[in-house]
Amino acid sequence: MAGHSFTAIQTSAYIDNKNLFQDFAIVTFKCGLTIKDITNDSLLNNYIKNKRLDKYLLKKYIKYNKVFANQINTTLRDSLYALTKIDHKWKVYYLYSLSKVDSNNAKKYEIVYDSIVSKIVENRLIPLIKKYGYPGERNIGLCRNGAQNDSYKYRYSFSNVTARTILLHYYMQPKPCTYNNMFLNEVKKGNMPPNQYASIMDFQARFGTDASCNAEIYNEITDTKDTTLFNQINRRRKELGLESLEEKHSKYKRGQVACKEIKRKKYNHIKLFYWCR
Repeated sequence: MAGHSFTAIQTSAYIDNKNLFQDFAIVTFKCGLTIKDITNDSLLNNYIKNKRLDKYLLKKYIKYNKVFANQINTTLRDSLYALTKIDHKWKVYYLYSLSKVDSNNAKKYEIVYDSIVSKIVENRLIPLIKKYGYPGERNIGLCRNGAQNDSYKYRYSFSNVTARTILLHYYMQPKPCTYNNMFLNEVKKGNMPPNQYASIMDFQARFGTDASCNAEIYNEITDTKDTTLFNQINRRRKELGLESLEEKHSKYKRGQVACKEIKRKKYNHIKLFYWCR
């Protein structure tokens, strides 16, 4: 939501449509973006200065940022971030520390960590989802991912993948598909972004499920080379509301061109679905 609104306001500036820019500025503030988020971008900052829109933005931000603030479920947000800290602590301890020092017992440490993240998901996260809905951008707000300083222009994105990260850790070991119908319903409700659902399904297909499951790939975070499967994958992606594999690849290639330009300190690019690394 915030990421797409950011792209929209960039596009309106690029085509020099002041009315659209003003409309999309309101949308971005409703999605939780700040004036700093907008002015950190070279394309937008230059446009704002040239059109003398500083006062307009400040006025609209004061008015419409409240819309975003009022829709945040602080109980759900704070509970999720507490779970994230626990997950991160033990992931680093077992997978990045002990398993490296004592590599002969790495598998044992993976099992111990899996038992911890399983308790986090099954005993804490799933009950939260059942009570409040999937904790995504709609109900807990956005995150600013990646660096946003002058040395790393455009190496950031606006999204919230906090819950997805915990679930991906959970599905690093074979699991039953107990929660898949619930996840799909959260997509239909608008709480879980389709790409996050697809990522979780890809992990299940990659790392395994029990005999009662048949996890299907979406190629959201996997890269299937078998072209005979592309029609099936595209059908699944379409049903979920995702672009085709061909369009996804096209966006990636387009993004890489922009990223190369950015490395040459040419920053005036519309951020169309890419994240420079």
